[in-house]
Amino acid sequence: MPPVRWQSARHVARHGQLRSTDDYLAPATANGTYSGGYLSHMFDSDNNLRVDSSVKFKSVNYGGFSMSALYGFSNQAGATNKSEARSVGARYKNGPVSVGAAYEQFNIPDANTDGAVSSTADALFVAGRQRIFGVGGTYAIGPLKVGLEWTRMVIDGVTSGPIVANYLRRDNYEINARYDIKPALFLAGGYTFTDGRQTTGSATTDPKWHQVNLMLYDALSKRTDVFLLGAFQKAAGDATFAYIYGNGSTSIQSPGSAKQAVARIGIRHKF
Repeated sequence: MPPVRWQSARHVARHGQLRSTDDYLAPATANGTYSGGYLSHMFDSDNNLRVDSSVKFKSVNYGGFSMSALYGFSNQAGATNKSEARSVGARYKNGPVSVGAAYEQFNIPDANTDGAVSSTADALFVAGRQRIFGVGGTYAIGPLKVGLEWTRMVIDGVTSGPIVANYLRRDNYEINARYDIKPALFLAGGYTFTDGRQTTGSATTDPKWHQVNLMLYDALSKRTDVFLLGAFQKAAGDATFAYIYGNGSTSIQSPGSAKQAVARIGIRHKF
């Protein structure tokens, strides 16, 4: 039997470690592979958060199957349930097919500055408990690669963040595709539907969002590349504002546009 491999945090106060959702769900998304923040799911709350003060176990590949588990310490005497993080996930990869699943839980994120998920990390919501779980996968057919993912985020007792509520749920459904026109040039696009439910006091609302993305990338040389990226989002249901990667109102009660578009063009040269 191949040996397992342990990973412990180094310089965790500054860097932290990736969670199982980043290891096994992000590779099925546009944001987690080729695009960047503008193609994130609503509030980017199921992606790209590093856990400080943590230990991580990551297995080797067993016939296409691998898994990982992470625990982030609270570092608060007498309150080990504050700013604590737990994460576990697994993936099966064989040829053109890759399928992953993951679950994670944060207890009172941002409760202290030395915990696993604190103000020195990037806890978007301050709440009593935050849970994220989902499944995703990709399938490659020659130069075409298609990704599908579903994630659910559930937060109890949100006291600070883009939305304040007693209960907050977000279901994200994403489909994306990337086509390699040639080895250094690709065209990619995708669609994400976010279905929400939130309770504030005695009121319950069902906000929804639609987002369409498109990206063109060209590596001009080994050191220089260019890209063109666009995203359009529309609020629906009870949602009152669009919010592409933080480009919107800071509270659901604040006035804002129900439609939002972002475009970015860039060139990078590596020295």
